[in-house]
Amino acid sequence: MRKNNLSSKTIITTLSLGYLLSALTLSHCLASGSKQHTYKDEAINKQIFGARNENAFDSYILLDNSTTNNGIFGGMADSKSYFLVFNNRIEITNNSTVSNVTGGLAPTHSGITNNQITIKGSTINGQIVGGFANYTQNSGDSTIWFSSNDKPIIEKNTVNISNSTININSNVSGGDIIGGFSQGSENIDIKENIVTLSGNIKINAKYTPDIYGGSSITGCNLKDNGIIINSDAKITSTTLLNIAGGNNTSGTQKNNLGGIVENNYVKIKGIVESNANIYAGFSTPTTKAASNNSIVTKNYIEISDNASITNANLYGSNNGSNGTNNNLIINQWGGKVKSANNFNNLIFNNLSFSDDLYNGIDNAVFSTTSRSDLDDTKIIITSLSDDTDLIADNKRYLIVDGKNINFKEDNVSLSEAVSNKLEKDMINDDRNLTSNGIRIHNIKIYTNDANSDSHKDISMGVNKSILTGKYTDVDGTAHYNSKSTDKSGKLYLDATVSTNASVIAGSYASSGDATGGTIIISGNYTAAADAKIYAGYSENGAVNNNAILLNGASIGNINLYAYNSNVSSHAGNSAVITGKNNFVNSLNGFDALNFNDIEWENTGSVLTINNSDGQQESLAKTTVNLNSFSNASAIKANDSMLLIKGENLDVDLNNVHDSGFSAGVATIGKGQAEVVNEGLRYTVKEIAANPQVNLIAENRAVAAAFVNQGSDLIADGLASLAEQYDYGFKTFAAVYGNRSSYDVSDDLKINGWSDIVGFGGTHKTSSGDFDWGVFYENGTGNYRTYNNFNSEFFRGDGNLLYNGGGVAARLRRSDGFYYEGSLRVGALKSEMSNAVKDGAGNSYGYESDSTYYGAHVGVGKLFAVGGDKELDVYGKYFHTYVDGDSFNIDGDKITFDSVKSDRVRIGAQLTTNKSNKWSAVYGLAYEYEFSGDSDMRAAQFDLPTQSLEGGTVIGKIGLKFKDAAISPWSLDLNLTGYQGQRDGFSGMVQATYNF
Repeated sequence: MRKNNLSSKTIITTLSLGYLLSALTLSHCLASGSKQHTYKDEAINKQIFGARNENAFDSYILLDNSTTNNGIFGGMADSKSYFLVFNNRIEITNNSTVSNVTGGLAPTHSGITNNQITIKGSTINGQIVGGFANYTQNSGDSTIWFSSNDKPIIEKNTVNISNSTININSNVSGGDIIGGFSQGSENIDIKENIVTLSGNIKINAKYTPDIYGGSSITGCNLKDNGIIINSDAKITSTTLLNIAGGNNTSGTQKNNLGGIVENNYVKIKGIVESNANIYAGFSTPTTKAASNNSIVTKNYIEISDNASITNANLYGSNNGSNGTNNNLIINQWGGKVKSANNFNNLIFNNLSFSDDLYNGIDNAVFSTTSRSDLDDTKIIITSLSDDTDLIADNKRYLIVDGKNINFKEDNVSLSEAVSNKLEKDMINDDRNLTSNGIRIHNIKIYTNDANSDSHKDISMGVNKSILTGKYTDVDGTAHYNSKSTDKSGKLYLDATVSTNASVIAGSYASSGDATGGTIIISGNYTAAADAKIYAGYSENGAVNNNAILLNGASIGNINLYAYNSNVSSHAGNSAVITGKNNFVNSLNGFDALNFNDIEWENTGSVLTINNSDGQQESLAKTTVNLNSFSNASAIKANDSMLLIKGENLDVDLNNVHDSGFSAGVATIGKGQAEVVNEGLRYTVKEIAANPQVNLIAENRAVAAAFVNQGSDLIADGLASLAEQYDYGFKTFAAVYGNRSSYDVSDDLKINGWSDIVGFGGTHKTSSGDFDWGVFYENGTGNYRTYNNFNSEFFRGDGNLLYNGGGVAARLRRSDGFYYEGSLRVGALKSEMSNAVKDGAGNSYGYESDSTYYGAHVGVGKLFAVGGDKELDVYGKYFHTYVDGDSFNIDGDKITFDSVKSDRVRIGAQLTTNKSNKWSAVYGLAYEYEFSGDSDMRAAQFDLPTQSLEGGTVIGKIGLKFKDAAISPWSLDLNLTGYQGQRDGFSGMVQATYNF
């Protein structure tokens, strides 16, 4: 943009980034020409410009294995008239050697933005600047280049250096490697300029080299500029190295104002091997007094990843500056430095005590080897990392100073809010568990004298370490262990679980009530030496309705508690004993002791209480409930077991409740409890079959009946096939839907579908017309059952499926007599859910697979009645055989015997309008089932036979369609009703195609 002379003074308003694109549309700002410059394997003896003056944007320079002793400029405006320099890129790579490198240069230092320098595997002899403003206004020049409302800007320029050598032979102003730099007017913002260092960086210097994210020698404002030392970086320098996120030093101009150094940073992830002074922000007073001189605020140094800076002094701000809110951030890192000074806050993010990071002096997370000034520094811990492994009463050093650490103890503390956050950060932490759990740490920070009066330490320990299934935090929010998919909060402990937690609880509450927790312990579980296991634990509330379940648990050294000692109230906390051979040291304070699913072993024991340390509290007030046994086949009358084995138990027989027991799903019984010298003994007096398993036998009978229904479909389908009087081959398909109930011990209703599909034919023989067919059959059915046990009424759901095939044939004689028969074979699958329950309330289903065989024969005679009517009188015999099967339910063996069904049906069927396309059918029959017995054994008991024997009256109505003159298709529709042993109705649709 050209400068215009005004009568008094000229004002050029600087353009912000938002105006850049619109400014480029002005006709006098742009010029044409190539901006791409590539040099490969060349020696260059001139200055290199990507773009210049009006055209100083969007250029690209590449040096590949090339050399120049002159400067390189991505974009340059070398007159006061041009001030837009942006989007220029310089890439120097592959053993290139160059002198000074500037991404963007302008004398008026306005709009120097988004210029980029990338240096890879090369050598630079001189200064490297991403964005550079170098104009200084002359005294006496009446031109004002910028108004007070529109500041010029050096923004978002970047320098990226990797695996390169930097040779610095002169002491230049402003720094040696800089993201954004101004040495002119003070009225300017330098912001978001970044220097990134990666790989091996070697710096050879005669003077102290300086690396700055942003830099000014005239009191400019520096904001959000940064240095990033990547995790793969290793920086070495022949002399002391200065590094700062933002650097502001005074120049010689009389009108310099003090700028603000704010939100600048140095992020260290790699290695700085040489001696170094590293500043978050740096500023020195200007030559002109001003109220805001040397303000350094909200800058930070962050150390993380692979950082190694043992030879570095760290500063939040330089001495003499007005520093506020400047931070040193330790982010999941451990190590040492020379010193740490002038930081307002020392912040630990993701604090880690892992062995990999816990490697400073005297095993500290953060240590210094020279005196550090932390007099007014606050120590703030925001979170713990996932690999932090602190145990109860364990102390590890947080900070150790090799000389005389200087800090105020009042600044080293955890507020309640931070403590709660630390506690919550550990929720769902199960890194030391192969099962599920939560670890909560209650952290303390305190000071401690060590070695000498001049050596003070800040240490961190764990006041309480808790493993729990359900954790209620200080806000009353419930959290569950990370592997609990059903949000039940159950905590599982066995030999695979290892934890150093001193408190193990089914439910734990930092504040409020601990309720609904469950611990399940099985096998040889070993806890820490000082660990205690609680059903529920609350810091200041009630403990209600929690449980500890022992399932063959051998934990003879562990004391079990219903609740902790300082609760406000407690109720409904129980211990549940299952299996056999459970060992504990003591049981304390439980309201109930429930024996569920005990594995019966004559003369054996269920629970042994060692009481080796005398902690056993009396069981006099504990209710003992004997509920159920497992392995029912092993239980016999007059057998006995010790429910509780131990001395001085003080069990009150009035509190032992035995209204009868169940074993598995198939056995119920009664017994007697008595207190003996060895403990509490229980003797079985009588046993019997559990009535609920009768339902399984009923279901078996109904499954056989459902297969029988397939025989009906075959017989009806064969009759329909025979009535299509055309000779030749035919295909046929029939669908049969029914809803029926069968009169077994409890009526069972089945909804089902059966179908057949096949091919066959009708042929004329000397004996008459012969019909035959080969078919595939399928049937699916479902039903509901209702059962009850332990005063609980519950519904079950069953499914039936059969698949098979067979052949069928009929011979029709000219005198009206006909003879028919069929053979079939297939597989029957029956399954049921929620069929029965055990004494603990667990539901069980089953699945059974059997082979079936079937056959039928029949004879009948057709009579012509009244010309267009036909009467069919018949008798048929059906036989079905279903193989036996066996399976286990809750350890009880269920055995089905085979089922045989023999049925005879006698009936008559009248067909009217035989000569029409549509004819009507009416039928009546009587059927009697002679057997259909289903026998079953459950555990050691033979159950009552379930039988299908009985008579059923059958009524039928239907329609038939056939018109051979216009279609090869015929159709048969009918609806049938049943009353008697079988109640219900069915419907059938059959289609036949004649070739």
